[in-house]
Amino acid sequence: MGGVAVGAMTRLLVALFLSLSLPVAVLAQPEDPPPPPPPAGPVSPFGLGWGIGMGFSANLVGRQIVEPGGAFVDASNTVRVTDPSTARSRVLAEAHFTWRVSESIAVGPVMFLQPSDADLFDAAGGGVVVELGSGARSMNIVIGALLDFNVSQLHPAYVDGFPSPTDDLLFVRREQLQLLLGFVVGF
Repeated sequence: MGGVAVGAMTRLLVALFLSLSLPVAVLAQPEDPPPPPPPAGPVSPFGLGWGIGMGFSANLVGRQIVEPGGAFVDASNTVRVTDPSTARSRVLAEAHFTWRVSESIAVGPVMFLQPSDADLFDAAGGGVVVELGSGARSMNIVIGALLDFNVSQLHPAYVDGFPSPTDDLLFVRREQLQLLLGFVVGF
Protein backbone atom coordinates (compact mmCIF):
# COMPACT_ATOMS: atom_id res chain seq x y z
CA MET A 1 0.00 0.00 0.00
CA GLY A 2 2.88 2.21 0.53
CA GLY A 3 3.60 2.11 -3.23
CA VAL A 4 0.03 3.07 -4.05
CA ALA A 5 0.10 5.94 -1.55
CA VAL A 6 3.39 7.23 -2.97
CA GLY A 7 1.97 6.99 -6.54
CA ALA A 8 -1.23 8.79 -5.50
CA MET A 9 0.79 11.42 -3.68
CA THR A 10 3.02 11.92 -6.75
CA ARG A 11 -0.04 12.30 -8.97
CA LEU A 12 -1.53 14.77 -6.50
CA LEU A 13 1.66 16.85 -6.44
CA VAL A 14 1.91 16.82 -10.25
CA ALA A 15 -1.75 17.86 -10.55
CA LEU A 16 -1.22 20.62 -7.97
CA PHE A 17 1.91 21.83 -9.76
CA LEU A 18 0.17 21.84 -13.12
CA SER A 19 -2.92 23.60 -11.77
CA LEU A 20 -0.76 26.37 -10.30
CA SER A 21 1.65 26.72 -13.23
CA LEU A 22 -0.80 26.68 -16.17
CA PRO A 23 -2.63 29.91 -15.25
CA VAL A 24 0.75 31.63 -14.84
CA ALA A 25 1.86 30.33 -18.25
CA VAL A 26 -1.39 31.51 -19.86
CA LEU A 27 -1.09 34.93 -18.23
CA ALA A 28 2.50 35.22 -19.39
CA GLN A 29 1.56 34.81 -23.11
CA PRO A 30 1.83 38.01 -25.15
CA GLU A 31 -1.28 39.79 -26.40
CA ASP A 32 -2.44 39.48 -29.99
CA PRO A 33 0.15 40.88 -32.38
CA PRO A 34 -0.56 44.35 -33.82
CA PRO A 35 -2.08 44.48 -37.31
CA PRO A 36 0.43 44.59 -40.15
CA PRO A 37 1.28 48.05 -41.53
CA PRO A 38 -0.37 49.14 -44.79
CA PRO A 39 1.40 47.63 -47.77
CA ALA A 40 4.03 49.75 -49.43
CA GLY A 41 3.31 50.56 -53.04
CA PRO A 42 0.33 51.79 -55.01
CA VAL A 43 -2.74 52.99 -53.10
CA SER A 44 -5.50 52.06 -55.55
CA PRO A 45 -5.64 49.27 -58.13
CA PHE A 46 -2.81 49.86 -60.57
CA GLY A 47 -1.89 52.89 -58.41
CA LEU A 48 -4.00 55.26 -60.52
CA GLY A 49 -6.24 57.95 -59.11
CA TRP A 50 -7.84 61.08 -60.47
CA GLY A 51 -9.47 64.25 -59.29
CA ILE A 52 -11.08 67.57 -60.16
CA GLY A 53 -10.28 70.83 -58.45
CA MET A 54 -9.01 74.39 -58.51
CA GLY A 55 -5.52 75.64 -59.15
CA PHE A 56 -3.56 78.84 -59.15
CA SER A 57 -0.74 79.37 -61.65
CA ALA A 58 1.87 82.11 -61.55
CA ASN A 59 4.12 83.40 -64.30
CA LEU A 60 7.60 83.39 -62.77
CA VAL A 61 9.55 83.99 -65.96
CA GLY A 62 8.70 85.77 -69.20
CA ARG A 63 6.45 88.68 -69.95
CA GLN A 64 3.29 89.61 -68.08
CA ILE A 65 -0.15 88.57 -69.26
CA VAL A 66 -2.13 91.45 -70.79
CA GLU A 67 -5.62 90.76 -72.12
CA PRO A 68 -7.14 93.02 -74.80
CA GLY A 69 -8.74 95.89 -72.92
CA GLY A 70 -5.97 95.79 -70.30
CA ALA A 71 -3.83 98.32 -72.20
CA PHE A 72 -4.32 101.37 -74.39
CA VAL A 73 -2.45 104.08 -76.30
CA ASP A 74 -2.95 107.47 -74.62
CA ALA A 75 -3.22 110.93 -76.26
CA SER A 76 0.56 111.39 -76.25
CA ASN A 77 0.96 108.10 -78.21
CA THR A 78 2.37 106.26 -75.18
CA VAL A 79 1.48 102.63 -74.36
CA ARG A 80 -0.27 102.29 -70.98
CA VAL A 81 -0.92 98.90 -69.38
CA THR A 82 -3.77 99.19 -66.88
CA ASP A 83 -4.48 95.57 -66.00
CA PRO A 84 -1.34 93.40 -66.06
CA SER A 85 -1.45 89.91 -64.64
CA THR A 86 1.13 87.34 -63.68
CA ALA A 87 -1.30 84.79 -62.22
CA ARG A 88 -4.47 82.90 -63.13
CA SER A 89 -6.98 80.72 -61.37
CA ARG A 90 -7.77 77.44 -63.09
CA VAL A 91 -10.11 74.47 -63.10
CA LEU A 92 -8.04 71.27 -63.18
CA ALA A 93 -8.59 67.67 -64.13
CA GLU A 94 -5.72 65.49 -62.90
CA ALA A 95 -4.53 61.88 -62.91
CA HIS A 96 -1.92 60.61 -60.46
CA PHE A 97 0.00 57.54 -59.36
CA THR A 98 0.73 57.41 -55.63
CA TRP A 99 2.57 55.41 -53.00
CA ARG A 100 1.44 55.33 -49.40
CA VAL A 101 4.06 56.78 -47.02
CA SER A 102 1.84 56.58 -43.93
CA GLU A 103 -1.70 55.57 -43.11
CA SER A 104 -3.15 58.89 -44.27
CA ILE A 105 -0.55 60.31 -46.69
CA ALA A 106 0.47 59.22 -50.20
CA VAL A 107 2.89 60.88 -52.63
CA GLY A 108 3.48 60.49 -56.36
CA PRO A 109 3.67 62.03 -59.82
CA VAL A 110 0.69 63.84 -61.33
CA MET A 111 -0.42 65.06 -64.77
CA PHE A 112 -3.08 67.74 -65.11
CA LEU A 113 -5.11 69.54 -67.78
CA GLN A 114 -7.22 72.66 -67.86
CA PRO A 115 -10.29 72.01 -70.03
CA SER A 116 -11.23 74.68 -72.58
CA ASP A 117 -14.43 75.80 -74.19
CA ALA A 118 -12.79 76.60 -77.57
CA ASP A 119 -10.06 73.95 -77.81
CA LEU A 120 -9.66 70.56 -76.17
CA PHE A 121 -7.65 72.14 -73.35
CA ASP A 122 -5.91 75.45 -72.57
CA ALA A 123 -3.03 74.20 -70.44
CA ALA A 124 -1.27 70.99 -69.43
CA GLY A 125 1.44 70.12 -66.95
CA GLY A 126 2.95 67.74 -64.48
CA GLY A 127 4.39 67.68 -61.01
CA VAL A 128 3.99 66.07 -57.59
CA VAL A 129 0.78 65.25 -55.74
CA VAL A 130 0.44 64.82 -51.97
CA GLU A 131 -2.73 62.86 -51.20
CA LEU A 132 -4.24 63.36 -47.75
CA GLY A 133 -6.71 60.55 -47.03
CA SER A 134 -7.60 57.93 -49.63
CA GLY A 135 -10.15 57.33 -52.36
CA ALA A 136 -13.29 59.48 -52.38
CA ARG A 137 -12.30 60.96 -49.02
CA SER A 138 -8.98 62.35 -50.18
CA MET A 139 -7.78 65.89 -50.66
CA ASN A 140 -4.85 66.29 -53.04
CA ILE A 141 -2.31 69.10 -53.05
CA VAL A 142 -0.69 69.50 -56.48
CA ILE A 143 2.57 71.37 -57.13
CA GLY A 144 4.07 71.47 -60.60
CA ALA A 145 4.86 73.23 -63.85
CA LEU A 146 2.10 74.18 -66.26
CA LEU A 147 2.41 75.08 -69.93
CA ASP A 148 -0.36 77.54 -70.83
CA PHE A 149 -1.05 77.36 -74.58
CA ASN A 150 -3.14 80.51 -74.79
CA VAL A 151 -1.51 83.48 -73.03
CA SER A 152 -2.35 86.96 -74.32
CA GLN A 153 0.55 89.44 -74.34
CA LEU A 154 1.34 92.74 -75.96
CA HIS A 155 3.41 92.40 -79.09
CA PRO A 156 7.12 92.86 -78.18
CA ALA A 157 7.18 96.17 -80.11
CA TYR A 158 4.73 97.65 -77.55
CA VAL A 159 6.25 98.39 -74.14
CA ASP A 160 4.45 100.01 -71.20
CA GLY A 161 5.50 103.65 -70.80
CA PHE A 162 7.15 103.93 -74.24
CA PRO A 163 5.85 105.41 -77.49
CA SER A 164 3.56 103.17 -79.53
CA PRO A 165 4.74 102.25 -83.04
CA THR A 166 1.11 102.44 -84.26
CA ASP A 167 -2.18 103.94 -83.13
CA ASP A 168 -3.69 100.53 -82.32
CA LEU A 169 -2.21 97.93 -79.99
CA LEU A 170 -1.24 94.53 -81.29
CA PHE A 171 -1.70 91.49 -79.05
CA VAL A 172 -0.16 88.06 -79.58
CA ARG A 173 -1.05 84.63 -78.20
CA ARG A 174 1.91 82.69 -76.80
CA GLU A 175 2.74 79.61 -74.82
CA GLN A 176 4.05 80.28 -71.33
CA LEU A 177 5.54 78.08 -68.61
CA GLN A 178 4.02 78.75 -65.18
CA LEU A 179 4.24 77.39 -61.64
CA LEU A 180 1.02 75.74 -60.43
CA LEU A 181 -0.39 75.13 -56.95
CA GLY A 182 -3.68 73.24 -56.92
CA PHE A 183 -6.18 71.69 -54.51
CA VAL A 184 -8.05 68.70 -55.88
CA VAL A 185 -10.72 66.35 -54.54
CA GLY A 186 -9.66 62.80 -55.36
CA PHE A 187 -11.82 59.95 -56.61
